[in-house]
Amino acid sequence: MKLIPKSLFAAAFLLLSLAACTGEKAPDVSGVKAELPARRFDRDFVAMDTNAVGAGLQALQQKYPDFLNFYLDTLMGFGVRGNYADANPPIREGVRVLLTHKDYRGVFDTVARHFPDTKTAEEGLLKAYRYYRHYYPEAPEKRPLVFFTSNLSRYNAITYGNLLGVGLDMYLGPDYPFYRSVEIPDYMIRRLSPEYIPVDMMIALHRDQYPFNPEEHTLIDLMIQRGQELYFLTKVLPQTPDSIRLGYSAAQLKWLADNESNVYHYYVQNKLLHETNLLKTLRYVTDGPRDVNISIEAPGNTGSWVGYRIFSAWMDKHKDLPLAKALEPKSGQQILQESGYKPR
Repeated sequence: MKLIPKSLFAAAFLLLSLAACTGEKAPDVSGVKAELPARRFDRDFVAMDTNAVGAGLQALQQKYPDFLNFYLDTLMGFGVRGNYADANPPIREGVRVLLTHKDYRGVFDTVARHFPDTKTAEEGLLKAYRYYRHYYPEAPEKRPLVFFTSNLSRYNAITYGNLLGVGLDMYLGPDYPFYRSVEIPDYMIRRLSPEYIPVDMMIALHRDQYPFNPEEHTLIDLMIQRGQELYFLTKVLPQTPDSIRLGYSAAQLKWLADNESNVYHYYVQNKLLHETNLLKTLRYVTDGPRDVNISIEAPGNTGSWVGYRIFSAWMDKHKDLPLAKALEPKSGQQILQESGYKPR
């Protein structure tokens, strides 16, 4: 993501403080216990002797018993299945090629240059996880954190059992040329920067509990699902600018705030709120380029923004409701009716 000019950042901060903030002071989480012991799998993996990959993997299995096979077979799709013999075709034709091909090595080398250490990422993740445990005290106090690379396979932040994982190759910044080479669209590339690591991890944790379920739901249901997710992010990342945690640029946020009424009435006038056809609904609640049907200036994913505004209005009337209870699946139409939502 390009750095936001200070004037735009200040304007966006003021705008969201007035128009989209819950108005509540962030809780004190200094006493919340949380540990995220971190390991650099990316470094250990690339450091293996390419002439003895099997032995290297056996050593990695001792250090990463909770991650290695998941990485090899699920994330990378090699199908090693615990057979680390050098003669095993997935080792010879998959793992060894990943370690020796110049293009793949180039990704590892770029990650090493961009992330000589992961201190900033670890601090941001730990702060966010403390807020997470404040709202979900039953969540594990200690969770292993693994940094890895997956050859630009679009694994940003993941969960696997109790483990948290961060794919560092997906946070090399928007100027990294090979994102476009693997056909990642510009609207996604904007967010492939280190400051989005805590945001993506909190989204992964949220979706573990509340998977996005578009089947047989109306657009207003989907808008509220997405709105709940964005509201959740404001609670676990209270110090993060909305232009990062909500996924829209500062300019997009300004446009949405200025045109909130027009966007909502577009849905109403086109009878979209109770539409269930995914071909007609998903485009409004998933990332995408500009939505020219609404306006040439409209960003993608406008439905998530409106859903966030509706759910925020509903939460203003349910301030005593615990966050975990508030985020449980709910009827979008019921939330809309109870919220008293009036678009600006």
